[in-house]
Amino acid sequence: MDLIEACRSNDTEKALGLIKNNDTNLGIVDSDGRTALILACNCYMKKVALELIKTGHANPGHIDNDGNTALICACLYKMTEVALELIKTGHAKPEHVNNFGNTTLIYACSSGMKEVALELIKTGYIKSEQVDNYDKTALIWACEMGMKEVALELIKTGYAKPEQVNKEGNTALIWACHREMKEVALELIKTGHANLGKVDILVTRLLLWHVGVGME
Repeated sequence: MDLIEACRSNDTEKALGLIKNNDTNLGIVDSDGRTALILACNCYMKKVALELIKTGHANPGHIDNDGNTALICACLYKMTEVALELIKTGHAKPEHVNNFGNTTLIYACSSGMKEVALELIKTGYIKSEQVDNYDKTALIWACEMGMKEVALELIKTGYAKPEQVNKEGNTALIWACHREMKEVALELIKTGHANLGKVDILVTRLLLWHVGVGME
């Protein structure tokens, strides 16, 4: 059994043994373009993923046939520790957009991974303006998930598209109000691009009133 098969079979013990074997090709890729590291993330094999990262030879920046990196997969499956270690390598391609139009940041925000999202923003290599197939930005997701600190940091980047309206007709401001995040709502309004005119003005007024934000 090679490392790819061990990961695909979710055989942690076998995979760890192969990683320790100096003759094992850690960068091996399967027919779908997935490395052992990507498979370990897909199969939620935390110990295996962390050991692969430690070796320094697991190719964390590799992109599979779906356009996914190990970092995208780690966020998709809410593997916080693995995602943070991947970011530390400096080679995990946090700015990459997969074939479905999603970024690592969008997955981190939609999964409620506050610590990971903040670390991604710190790298400076994010595409905060990216919109997913629900027409949501990372900022909309951060507000929807109630992640105040992440939302504030995204607004600071200046590229978070606070005017974006998703397929349900909601904006980051609407979600910030729903989640009672007054500071975020105020900062969104300050940008001058919170898109108050794209939603029912009465609903907007009620939501802003609910969090104690004045509206002229």
